[in-house]
This record gives sequence, structure tokens and C-alpha cells, in this order.
Amino acid sequence: MKNEFNITQLKKSTQEELSLDENTPWLKSLLEEFCNGLTPDDYEQGEELPSISFQGIVKLCDDSKFHDYVVFEGSFVMNFYTLCIKTGTVILDSLNASVEAAFINSSLKDKLELKEEVDIFITDKEYELYFHEKGKFDIRPVLVEYAHVNKNPYPTLETWP
Repeated sequence: MKNEFNITQLKKSTQEELSLDENTPWLKSLLEEFCNGLTPDDYEQGEELPSISFQGIVKLCDDSKFHDYVVFEGSFVMNFYTLCIKTGTVILDSLNASVEAAFINSSLKDKLELKEEVDIFITDKEYELYFHEKGKFDIRPVLVEYAHVNKNPYPTLETWP
């Protein structure tokens, strides 16, 4: 599944469904990064294998202030093996995040003084702010950021699901 889109390929007010998992090469590499080099040999027999998925939508919208903008929303789930910070034991850790991002035209960054902003309110909803360049946008950096921001920085056996 692709990670780069062009708004000209999207129809206004019609959402494109996205279903991504570890069979998507760039998501698989993110999952491998989070597993910290641990291989299936490091897991106990019968344990759940690492997994990653995103279920959501991409939707082209417009309004008078932001013109053509893209909403990227969905559920991002990752189960991965990492080391307990207390014991060094291999443990299963997970993250679940609701992704709510909007891509607006980068030409509005200066015009609307958005250089320092990370969130934006559009039609009574708050979104993480991203920009598209000449209609082109990439969802990969959004999911990478959500993964790193929502990762448990201190995984221990006590937080093992």
C-alpha cells in the first residue's frame, strides 16, 4: 500500500479507506525498529508475534480558510517485543493510538502564521498539523511520529499486557 498521495487523486468529501499492516514494507520496517533487533529466536514458543496495523481514512475536504485540506484519521496499533528496563527480559509491549491529522497547503504556513503550530482546529475538531506540498502528502511520517510519541519509554514486566 502506498504512503504518498496527491490530492488530485482524491474526490472531495469522499473518503478513501486504508487498511495497512506488517505486509506494508514501510510499516514492517517501523515494527522491526521497535523490536530493537530482537528476532523470533528471542521470543518464547507460543508467544504472540509482533504486529502492526492502521485502519482509517484519507479524505479531501475544503473550507474558506484552509481551502483544500486532507484529513487522515484512524486507529494505529502495534504489538512489539522489547526489553524490560528492570530485568532485561524480553516482554511484549503495545501501543494504541487514535490518529487525527490534517494536511493543509504549505503556502498557508506563512500566510496564516502557522510555522510554530503543531495542532489546528478545523470545523470544530482538533488535528495534528501537517502540510502538503503542491498537493502531495505522505502519511508515513505521521504514523512514525505517532509511534514514537505513544511508545512506553520505560517498559517493564508490570506493564506487560
